[in-house]
Amino acid sequence: MNITDIHLSALLNSGTAQSDYRTQVCALVAATKAQRQRELSELSSQQLTAQQRIYNWEKLHGVKLPLKLNHPILAVVASNTGLALVQVKTEQQQRIASKPVASPAP
Repeated sequence: MNITDIHLSALLNSGTAQSDYRTQVCALVAATKAQRQRELSELSSQQLTAQQRIYNWEKLHGVKLPLKLNHPILAVVASNTGLALVQVKTEQQQRIASKPVASPAP
């Protein structure tokens, strides 16, 4: 359930007139679209570091940067964030290097 669903549920249970409900739903949809557009534009903000942009991309899309070195999504992340592919790969390599190595069970 996302935030829009929660707000729609609250509107349905508030006893508002149908025309008011439609107006409120349209306003909610517009606000949700505007928020999404702001989040998309922040992905390529020059004021954010590569690490911040990649984190925002992951949060927005609900996926983590893959560990596979030549995964095709890396080019998509680079394109969506306004970063060079090498910057995305550098962040990926830093994450891989900082992961603890699992030791075998005794």
